[in-house]
Amino acid sequence: MQYEFSPWLMNRSSTGDPNELARLLPSLGAMCFDMLEKNSHNARPRPSAPLEQYVQRLTSGRGSKYLAAKTTSDQLDRQLGDSFGPWEDITCYFPPRM
Repeated sequence: MQYEFSPWLMNRSSTGDPNELARLLPSLGAMCFDMLEKNSHNARPRPSAPLEQYVQRLTSGRGSKYLAAKTTSDQLDRQLGDSFGPWEDITCYFPPRM
């Protein structure tokens, strides 16, 4: 399973708790990881534990090469041409149960 994860957008649109979403699939037995090694919005090094630090860093835009991700939401909309904010592709794999 793969999804685009934007805690910034979730917070902006009040559509749920990004930490809860990030914990959901692993709590069901999935192994989850970010897909883009050279991601434009979450460059290395980035924390993987505790998970809340990962979500906080992605939300902040601090790991983004785009200056716009580090600005206000209105400036971000104009500079990136969208309102998604910093995001990451997340892939989750459910290993077979033995």
